[in-house]
Amino acid sequence: MMYWRRENREMGLVKRYRKWVNLIEDELIELVLLLGTHGVFPNTNCTGDAMEVYNKISEGRGNDDLSIEADVVYNTLIDGLCKVERVEEALQLMEQMKSTKGLAPDMVTYTCLINGFCKVGEIERGKELFDRMIEEVVLPDVVSLNILVDGMCKHERINSAIVLFNDMQGNWEKN
Repeated sequence: MMYWRRENREMGLVKRYRKWVNLIEDELIELVLLLGTHGVFPNTNCTGDAMEVYNKISEGRGNDDLSIEADVVYNTLIDGLCKVERVEEALQLMEQMKSTKGLAPDMVTYTCLINGFCKVGEIERGKELFDRMIEEVVLPDVVSLNILVDGMCKHERINSAIVLFNDMQGNWEKN
């Protein structure tokens, strides 16, 4: 019975998605950008579509009347890519954000990437990003620290987690 309900719910989502697909391209671009301005991030079902929309916008084929903060778009896409475990692509997008748009990654950017790398078990890469974040004077908050400590603990690096926590606690007490 429960399986049947889930299947019906999924079919409803598929029907709604098909309606969205029928929107003309400009309306789809506007919809994705509008959702991003309200903090609605792409989920695992639409990350590919969001990347297509982004590519069209970055090629100059998007709607010129749309106003949206570029960092919101990048952070939304980076978060979506990390959620579907496409962390290398998300990291490349951050580098592109810096090199082609001249945008500096912020705490949100780094936190999404750290979370993504921890989720796929690449704790050292997450720690490298955390260190890079500090080097670039993007101060981590309790959320970014918690994500890294949690990742370390889940991957049996308890001692590393304790050392990191104590170091950061000492740094925060100084400020």
